[in-house]
Amino acid sequence: MPLDVVGYYLWPPFWVGEPPPPSFPDPQIIIDVQDLEREVYSKSLQAGISVSVLRGGLFKFDLSNWPPGRSDDSCLPGSVESYRFWRNRIMLMNAHLACLHSALWENQHLGSRKMVVSPWDVIQLQSLAGFVGGGSEVWQMQLV
Repeated sequence: MPLDVVGYYLWPPFWVGEPPPPSFPDPQIIIDVQDLEREVYSKSLQAGISVSVLRGGLFKFDLSNWPPGRSDDSCLPGSVESYRFWRNRIMLMNAHLACLHSALWENQHLGSRKMVVSPWDVIQLQSLAGFVGGGSEVWQMQLV
């Protein structure tokens, strides 16, 4: 059964939260890679979705309490039900991206190449705190 916490890395990558040192990428400046894994934002939404963001640009969504994106024991890989909840997850993340790009432009006048989340971009996580890598279910969805 697929895990109900999914996410994606923003591309092109950028820092979330405080900016890097002003002289970055000067080779003399050392960046603590573990700092990229620090959570800079989290929120639980009324719809049953919990969201968190890491400084390195990983956006994570816990969908275990959001029925359209939650998996259950009846979802077999390649089934119509499996396709539906993966489609809903990917649509949710793309809606988030559209809002994020709009907010960046509106608040910071920062434009960037628009990203679209595809099944290959989805990362499955054990929890909002634990990474397990992308799942084969996501890739199998393309074959349905």
